[in-house]
Amino acid sequence: MPQPWWEKYDGLLEEEIQKLEEAGFRCKVDEELKQRGLLSLRLVGSAAEKEIHLDARYPEHYPYFRPEVFTDDVCLAHHQNPRAGNLCLLERSTTVWHTTYSLAGLLEKKLEDTIRSGTAKTVEETGIEEVPQPEPISEYVEFTCPGSVLFDGSWEVPTHINDGILHINLCVSDKSFVALISSIEDSKGNCLLSADKELNENLEGSVGLIGRWIRVPDILLFTGNLRNMEPKRIMIKLKEIDPSLNAVKDNQYDITGILFREETEQRKEGDGWIFILRHPTQTQIGKGVTKLLNKPYLLRGGRAGREDLNARVPIRELLKSKTVTLIGLGCIGAPIALELAKTGVGELRIMDPDKVEAGNAVRWPLGFSSAGTNKVIAIKEFIRLNMPYTKVVEAVGRVGGVPFPSETAKGLETHGEMLNSILQNTDLIIDATGEDGVNHFLSELAGELKIPIVFVATTVGTWGGDIVRIIPGQTKGCWSCYGILQNEGKLPKPPKDPSPKAAEVTPRGCAAPTFTGNQFDATIISMACVRTVIGTLLKGSSGYPLSDDDVTTIWLRDDDGIPITPIFKSNPLECHEQCKSNLH
Repeated sequence: MPQPWWEKYDGLLEEEIQKLEEAGFRCKVDEELKQRGLLSLRLVGSAAEKEIHLDARYPEHYPYFRPEVFTDDVCLAHHQNPRAGNLCLLERSTTVWHTTYSLAGLLEKKLEDTIRSGTAKTVEETGIEEVPQPEPISEYVEFTCPGSVLFDGSWEVPTHINDGILHINLCVSDKSFVALISSIEDSKGNCLLSADKELNENLEGSVGLIGRWIRVPDILLFTGNLRNMEPKRIMIKLKEIDPSLNAVKDNQYDITGILFREETEQRKEGDGWIFILRHPTQTQIGKGVTKLLNKPYLLRGGRAGREDLNARVPIRELLKSKTVTLIGLGCIGAPIALELAKTGVGELRIMDPDKVEAGNAVRWPLGFSSAGTNKVIAIKEFIRLNMPYTKVVEAVGRVGGVPFPSETAKGLETHGEMLNSILQNTDLIIDATGEDGVNHFLSELAGELKIPIVFVATTVGTWGGDIVRIIPGQTKGCWSCYGILQNEGKLPKPPKDPSPKAAEVTPRGCAAPTFTGNQFDATIISMACVRTVIGTLLKGSSGYPLSDDDVTTIWLRDDDGIPITPIFKSNPLECHEQCKSNLH
């Protein structure tokens, strides 16, 4: 057991008690907890002209972190945890506490104000400057099932409607249960609220479920004490309101939503949700004896509407109308795909011919769970389930690939047809293949189609990388100009591992050689590319201003192979007089 803080810092506990007594509190140490290496002081003092009993519990790493103060003598609408009873004397951030502070000083400064503001109904009545944040009841509920039912936080169900139907898309794994409400109806089947159109389209084909919802006027009165919130008892009360909530058939899911009012902004209320999940299963209770168990679980609600996500990443609103085509889903391209989806690109078109190899798990974002799956399918499915506001269009093909006779005999779409399809009306192309032949072809094609293109690649050993952006009609040079200028030393080359073993490694059973390198280094290059892409998509916007630089060269190691703080050098891409590209 680590040394208790009152032994490690000799005299600190005695000093704490002395200060508390000087502040007018009678103190008693909980000796039983102290024997377990925990410290609780039972305090009796006064606040708001009344005697008050407090239980002050110190963290194991005091004085680096604040004590928590619990009481049952007051029941505050604000600034008190409704389940545990601790008072919110300070905001949550650890930056507001210092090792020189004491509990006595905290109580002298904050106890009276906390109780007074905790009973105030408006910000003006508090008499203090509150932290501008809500205190939603659902934050304090102890949920009994990992996962969440997601809904649009901007939704407000008309107050005169008290029950109805939920349409839900399911995403169930062995470790959690996640569902998304696609629409809410009243009891007659009239649609009240519907999820974002693009979201519902992207989730089409998911396992669907129809559940019920019921409004309760006061969640605390309905559920009872938050410290003993039993799903089984809540389900009994729900059946009293709606007898149609009958038993569920074996191995089926049933979700009942409980709608109530809670703080969603500082001192302002909005709709809040918690959910009861039932999933009856046949469980063995004795030798050869099974029983259908219908145990209910309490499941949290999660706000996942566009506004909820955009509040954290505002440029998502600007990117929802953008379409990006990404060629190549290796250790550089796959992280780019995921990041563009997180950032809110409306449509992402991806093309790659390869399947995920188990050995790629050390340099690919989705790991063993995707082994044997086409890369584009694995990325598409992951985005569909985790960032479903982005539509993904996949093409399992190779740029420059020749269709096999068996493919043409079946009338399958050719590689060229796939490419033409995913380039239609796209706003930007990313070439993450790291293949010179593909780079050259796509640069010419992008120029002919007047589509901006960004090339990104790492070097052997992931010692460095380069990003080249060409905007037709704006960038003076082309891909061929870049190669000539780099060979002439007028544009820098990123460093690479000179070892022959690093340049070409063929892992056991792999059909093609690869290179060595770390994903944590490659990710730096991928994210730098994303910044270039976002700036290009939002050119002319204040959301993420466009950089003037065409070529970005990245150093992650010095010439001796020693890792260094990343160095980024940017240059314009000029037209070379010897370039023979038709784009000039």
